[in-house]
Amino acid sequence: MYDRNVILRYLDNPTRIAFWTVDEMAALFVPLALGFIFRFPVTGVVLSIVIYNALKYVKQNIGGGFLRHAIYWYLPGMHRQLKSKVRSDIREYIG
Repeated sequence: MYDRNVILRYLDNPTRIAFWTVDEMAALFVPLALGFIFRFPVTGVVLSIVIYNALKYVKQNIGGGFLRHAIYWYLPGMHRQLKSKVRSDIREYIG
C-alpha cells in the first residue's frame, strides 16, 4: 500500500548551496569578493582559504554551535534586545 505519511530523513541537515553550507560559502566568497573589490585579489584568495579551513576545523573539532555562542556572548549588539522589559515583581498577568 501507499503510505500517505512521510517521515523526513534529513530534517536536521543544514542548508547547502552547491557543496557548501551557508556559513562555509560566506567564509569562502566574502573575503574573495572584498579582495577583488579593493584590488587585493591574492590576499582575498589566501584569506578565504585560511578562513574556510579554520571554520571547517572549528566545526569538526569544537562543534558548530560554538561559533554561534561565541558571537552571542562576546560581540556586542549582535543579538536582539527586548522591545520592553518585563517587570520582575509581578507574578501573574491577568487579562
